[in-house]
Amino acid sequence: MRKSPERAILCTAAIIDKRTFLEHDGAWFMLELLLQNFLKKEVNPERDIVTQASDTQKRMQEILTDKLTQGEDLPSLLNDENFLFGSAIRGTQPAPFDDIDMMLVLDGSLLHAIEGGLTVGTAYGSGKNSNVLLTAPYLDANGFISSQKILNRIRSVLAETYSRSEIRKDGQAINVWMDSYGFGIDVVPAFKISSPTRGDHYYIPFGTGSDMWQATNPHADLLAFEAADPQLNGVLRPTAKLMRKWNELSNANRLSGFHVDALVYRSLVGKDIRTLRSAVSTCLGAFDSLLASVCLQFSGFQPHICHKLSEEDRRKSIEATQRARGAITSAATSGLLGVSPQTLDAWDGIFGGKLR
Repeated sequence: MRKSPERAILCTAAIIDKRTFLEHDGAWFMLELLLQNFLKKEVNPERDIVTQASDTQKRMQEILTDKLTQGEDLPSLLNDENFLFGSAIRGTQPAPFDDIDMMLVLDGSLLHAIEGGLTVGTAYGSGKNSNVLLTAPYLDANGFISSQKILNRIRSVLAETYSRSEIRKDGQAINVWMDSYGFGIDVVPAFKISSPTRGDHYYIPFGTGSDMWQATNPHADLLAFEAADPQLNGVLRPTAKLMRKWNELSNANRLSGFHVDALVYRSLVGKDIRTLRSAVSTCLGAFDSLLASVCLQFSGFQPHICHKLSEEDRRKSIEATQRARGAITSAATSGLLGVSPQTLDAWDGIFGGKLR
């Protein structure tokens, strides 16, 4: 039986829509391949940096344990409590790989954590009945243990073995450069704190020349990423690497790496994300609103992640996000299939011309 004209028109439209859909999907697939190739060649570290750093950590701990027991005026370590943490362990650090973080947990025998004049926890210790950290060389003007004095003392001990040891510019760690590996270890002195209300966490130097300490828990950061990545079809960590590269190439590194990781996490978690292209687009669509407010630590402790971000850098980062989003959105409308030469140019541009 002959089809009606209306039926014929509907069938033709359906064929066009299917063909357009397939071509459109294939074109976006090409962009996905470009992102994956960029990730592989320009972003991912070429070597097993974590294994190398783990070996170095063990050796450094042995050296420090030996040296710190040689002097009665030196702090001691808490056995089996030191660990690697940060972006390398979360799997979000892009190449070139220049450092890895190591938590150096000190013996906190007889020490208590005090905030606002109130005791909020007790430091883990070996159980000894004295602690050199309670003597004058380690105390600030108010009689509290100085994070800066501990940093300086541990740096001097490390420098005996590692000549290229210096306190990092933010004053929270001692960077030990490993010539044999071509990367540095950021040694962060810390106390492990037991708190009935906050659970176990850590005190690390506040930095910026302050004698004070700040609470944190890097285990919470790691657990958040480990839980969310499979729910996001494995795109969370690679997207964090890509957005760190965007921050480097298109935002003058105004945001800290940890801040970028947190923004990516909060942009994507709970969403149905299956491709890098979709993940990056979603991040660019959410970063400006997230940047307009403070970025809390995953553990909930203060200060917030972006407490050192200047208002000027915050504003410029918001503008950079909006420019990138505007560029790829505008270019996407220039071709029927969504991926025109202008679209590829726009995506290439937000990654510093290194995508193709």
